[in-house]
Amino acid sequence: MSPFEIISILLTLAAVFAYINHRWLQQPASVALMAMALAVSLLLLLLERLGWVQLRDDTSALLERIDFDQTFLHGLLGALLFASALQIRLADLREEKLAISALALVATLLSTGLVAGLTFALVRWAGLPLDFG
Repeated sequence: MSPFEIISILLTLAAVFAYINHRWLQQPASVALMAMALAVSLLLLLLERLGWVQLRDDTSALLERIDFDQTFLHGLLGALLFASALQIRLADLREEKLAISALALVATLLSTGLVAGLTFALVRWAGLPLDFG
């Protein structure tokens, strides 16, 4: 199966799942899509266990051809961030700008301190002379 066919199948399934969710389930889209994908995956595993479907060889061959670092970092992450950004209301961001700024500042300072502290500790443990500053 070509990458185009795989992407086509996955997009079609996502559209069908989204329609089912909108029409009958009416749950948050991310929760419903994940639950339905999990249900279909478990159903396929059950059908394979019963011997009705043979997936393991095809799936293994497909997964061996995928470079997951490139796929996730350059493909899926950008799409997920873009989809999330489309759902953010700017009015809500303006209302919470003080809290968002404070949390971003605290997280940045905490991360910087942890990385600096652990780096300093590891360098000292390795026996290299390094001042903390």
